[in-house]
Amino acid sequence: MKRLLTLLFVLPWRALGWLRGALANLLLLAIIVLVASSLTGNKTAPALAGKAVLYVEPGTAIVEQRSYADPFSSMVAPAGEEPAESVLHEMTSAIRWARHDANITGIVIHADWLAASDLGKLESLAQAIADFRQSGKPVIAVGDNFSQAQYYLASTAERIVLNPHGSVQLTGFGAYQSYMKDLLDQLAVSVHVFRAGQFKSFVEPFTRNDMSPEARENLAQWLDEQWAFYRQTVEARRKLAPGSVDRFVNEQDLLLAAHNNSAASLALQYGLVDQLATRNETEALLDKTFGEDSDTIDTATYYQHVLGRKQAGNLLAHTPRIAVIHASGPIMDGYQPPGYAGAETLIDQIRMAREDDDVAAIVLRIDSPGGSAFASELIREELAAAQADGMPVVASMGGVAASGGYWIAATADEIWASPVTITGSIGVFGVIPTLENTLGKIGLHSDGYSTTALADALHLDRPMNPLAARVLQQGVDFTYSEFLRLVATGRERSPEAIDRIAQGRVWTGSHAQKIGLVDRVGELEDAISAAAGLAKVEKYEPDFFEPAMSPWEKLVQDFSASSLLPGQARQALAALRQLPAIRSLGTLQTLNDPQHVYAQCWECRTTVR
Repeated sequence: MKRLLTLLFVLPWRALGWLRGALANLLLLAIIVLVASSLTGNKTAPALAGKAVLYVEPGTAIVEQRSYADPFSSMVAPAGEEPAESVLHEMTSAIRWARHDANITGIVIHADWLAASDLGKLESLAQAIADFRQSGKPVIAVGDNFSQAQYYLASTAERIVLNPHGSVQLTGFGAYQSYMKDLLDQLAVSVHVFRAGQFKSFVEPFTRNDMSPEARENLAQWLDEQWAFYRQTVEARRKLAPGSVDRFVNEQDLLLAAHNNSAASLALQYGLVDQLATRNETEALLDKTFGEDSDTIDTATYYQHVLGRKQAGNLLAHTPRIAVIHASGPIMDGYQPPGYAGAETLIDQIRMAREDDDVAAIVLRIDSPGGSAFASELIREELAAAQADGMPVVASMGGVAASGGYWIAATADEIWASPVTITGSIGVFGVIPTLENTLGKIGLHSDGYSTTALADALHLDRPMNPLAARVLQQGVDFTYSEFLRLVATGRERSPEAIDRIAQGRVWTGSHAQKIGLVDRVGELEDAISAAAGLAKVEKYEPDFFEPAMSPWEKLVQDFSASSLLPGQARQALAALRQLPAIRSLGTLQTLNDPQHVYAQCWECRTTVR
């Protein structure tokens, strides 16, 4: 018996004590390393010695704003030396600065690490590379394989080099998600939906096993427009006949058979690449093009190098600044870390900009599918306060600025978007699950006493209160009418006219311009220039505002917990997190609106892979 008690209680307790001590020691070691790094690290911008080739090497993801690396994400991050994130404006700025830098002799595009990106970010990078090519300096793309996202960047080069055992993996665009009605029925979860907008499909995965005809119609419209943009752009860059990309995808088996099933040979003969070369042969080609003694520098390092020079040169100068504030990720109530558009976080940044005498205008850079309707309105109100103070506000839409992402842009002085931005989705919903049947299956029941008809509202262990259901739907209807009113005010149209193009429908940026939801099509740099014009300043500097991080967030940002798990375990957990059902359920964590009313677009998260 004594031995049994020891096994059951004493040994597990000792193991917990050992684990607690080990984790504490790891944390202490991390703190010591960080402090030592901060004391001994070189804080100056890296020097650029002589001639160099600029390497455009995006990490696994291209982002508008570097996100906060929470401990769990760090633990399940796949092992590897590739950077997890590359910041879009840092890359495009580096490429545009390099165009006029005599020390930069050309560009090499190497996108093998890039896992996926929305088409808007890819197009922003492509435009920057197109500007660079006007300098006459060579641009070469190299790769072992090219996914669709990687090939879109590679197609901007004057020469594309592919590994003889590689391929160009063009497949077309598709958007799929998991539908959970049968699963929720099996779990006896009751899902109560409240929505305004015929095409507002965010709630469908909880209430259906397939896509509604309205959602399919809208999805087909903007996906077809994006694919047309992709294939027509590639065909123009590569001087291919119209329809060539569709034929390459749809007849790939026949085309491969005609080239002995060699994907690389097919890509070469089809005109998608210019040369097949092994890695050693590619190195020899780059040495011949740029010189064996030429240095290399990546865009992140070059950006810091030039930024350091610019900051040193402007140290005593009061150059007017255009504040660029990022609203990236789901829109949520309260303070949120980078990667989420927290209302209070953004309000603080907007207020800081409008109270700074050196800031002439604000550009709100939006890359968000929306979220909390209440938080969206708080952000928009603070932007309106800046406008009331006489400060121009320009909205610049990145890959996606839909639903709540459009709400915060609605009353800006100007709205800019990429031609392939996913925007619109002007609609509202609420979704409340109740678990009375689920709990009943395991013998748990709820009972009590209420003084009023609403006292038991939103108790998830009880059936949905009919009065609460009517009140929630009325709240959704009111929020939708307010959404229409704000858009109508900003667009100088009637609410009825906006309603005809709203109803939750999603549009591409170019289509949104045609129907009046967007003023101009262009990139972030164009929006910054437009904001400076509205502020009537000729000389200016963009100032990219970053939210302040707590000491703990900084610690986690610098210390990767990934070393605590073996590589195979990290890869398995990372794959698990990418399952559509897990991602769908994870999205629920961002739903923190105090009134349970949301302006969010589910399908707008589609990326190019």
